[in-house]
Amino acid sequence: MRDYELYYEIVSQLHFLGINLLTSYCLGYYLKPFLAKKKIVLPVTVVYFAAMVFLYYMPWIIDGSVAYAIGVVLVLAVMVGLEPENISQKIFLSITFFSLRRISLDMENCIDALLYHYSYYIPGFDGNWDLQFALYVGESVIDLILSLVFMLFSIWLIQKAYIYKKEKMTKREMVILSIPSLSGIVGSEVLKYYNMMYENETGKYAYDINLACNWRCFLYYGICFVVILVMIVLFQEIKNRQNEEKQTELLFGQIADMKRHIGEVERLYREMQGLRHDMGNHIITLEGLCLKNENDAAVRYVAHLKDQLTEAVPKIKSGNPVTDVILAEMQKEAEEAGIYFASHFHYQTGNGIDVFDISVILNNALANAIEAARGSEGAFIRVTSRRKANAWLIEIKNSFAGEIVLEEESGLPRTSKRNEEGHGFGLANIRKVAQKYYGDISFVYDENIFGLTVMLMIP
Repeated sequence: MRDYELYYEIVSQLHFLGINLLTSYCLGYYLKPFLAKKKIVLPVTVVYFAAMVFLYYMPWIIDGSVAYAIGVVLVLAVMVGLEPENISQKIFLSITFFSLRRISLDMENCIDALLYHYSYYIPGFDGNWDLQFALYVGESVIDLILSLVFMLFSIWLIQKAYIYKKEKMTKREMVILSIPSLSGIVGSEVLKYYNMMYENETGKYAYDINLACNWRCFLYYGICFVVILVMIVLFQEIKNRQNEEKQTELLFGQIADMKRHIGEVERLYREMQGLRHDMGNHIITLEGLCLKNENDAAVRYVAHLKDQLTEAVPKIKSGNPVTDVILAEMQKEAEEAGIYFASHFHYQTGNGIDVFDISVILNNALANAIEAARGSEGAFIRVTSRRKANAWLIEIKNSFAGEIVLEEESGLPRTSKRNEEGHGFGLANIRKVAQKYYGDISFVYDENIFGLTVMLMIP
């Protein structure tokens, strides 16, 4: 009998270590897609496992739920310490994992209680220590497997439903999304409390007496998880609508920019018409000044006329008045920010590519480049275009300050200094235009230079 007590204790300790190793693995699997710095996943899981082991083996006895809560709080502290961005989302993830762990283990306990109940009906079970120990080992293994399956499956569903993993979460969103998880935790604690009271009064475990109670509890835990999942799905749908609204606002803004560019072209055209209309008068005036040998006055008149021509003609010649205006305005904005701007862009007339689509590419790409280059060392922007067979390539290179972060959902980059609201929409719109012409975008970057290439197939 003593040997069996030792064997039971060994299996119990192995079960404890196994369940916490599996839970730590699930924690890392759960958090990894949400963290910008993947390298912090390992210290987070190690801290959680170490905390659980320490709280279990320390001489002071504390409630299991309190121990799990302490472990989750330590996980949150490590995440915030190593990556202090988007704290509200990290709080939500911690609360939800705590709830998922409770729900998964409670669901498994319901099945375990059924297995334990029906084990009494095995012939020769009573008094057969070998059989009882073998069943105990088997139930421990099943417990580990089912706990892992329930946790991984619930985490997989949540990751699949949670699309915008890198989107910043507000405090209000965090509170609303955490309510289902907190409700599940509270419900689990209430059931645990009443079962403990029943056991103290009768000396029997409620789930062993009433099998229907097991199934009802199992159903309750399943509904708790479904509510968590549904809330996340609704949240993602709201985020999707918000992003669509932002894209629509951006599109309207680009249309307004296009109208402004066209208006600027019309203004320049009117000025050129005025200069052409007055050119005869200017020639007569200069001729009169030369005949009177008023050379100084003639020189001043020519200089004034030259200034008028310079103002009327854009500094950049790209082959199209609309792209001329866009490039000139972007150059002015860049130079005002202390950024060197060089353009070797040329729009080929009659290439079958709408100048409005080109304006979308230039507006978005150069606005991103200016924002990224601000404050960078040796700040510069270079825009070029070239034709390669039937492909037309537009290339923008710029310096940048900050860190490039790739969005998992779209694969598109953003810098850490970019405004979080609406980031990534510019590149998404550029990609849409490129795909309209059976092309795409690509990008390369090193420590401080970012290069964007837009390929358009000429019809």
